Amino acid sequence: MGGSSFVAFLYLLVLWVTWRLTRDAPTLCSCRIPLPPWVTEEMQRNPDIAYTDKAGRRNHEYVSLGCDTLPVLKGRTPIQVYADFMRSFRDTFEDLLGDVIVVCP
Repeated sequence: MGGSSFVAFLYLLVLWVTWRLTRDAPTLCSCRIPLPPWVTEEMQRNPDIAYTDKAGRRNHEYVSLGCDTLPVLKGRTPIQVYADFMRSFRDTFEDLLGDVIVVCP
């Protein structure tokens, strides 16, 4: 899988897992996983970049999907930041990653 395809796949995988964990039972997800401080500082300056549900409740553990292509994180888009994070993850754990992706039902 090419570099950009790999990053796109991992991005979609994280979105899918997040959706599966929160769609039916949001109360099951009681843990708090904060974003890096520099991201939360940007959210304090612009609260609209935090995820907001239909009821208007903001969740500061997620950046709104509506911001994916907007340079709201110190001049960079969330996709750019996430791609860099995943690239760093891949490079750090390269020796542990194989060539085959197995998906279990």
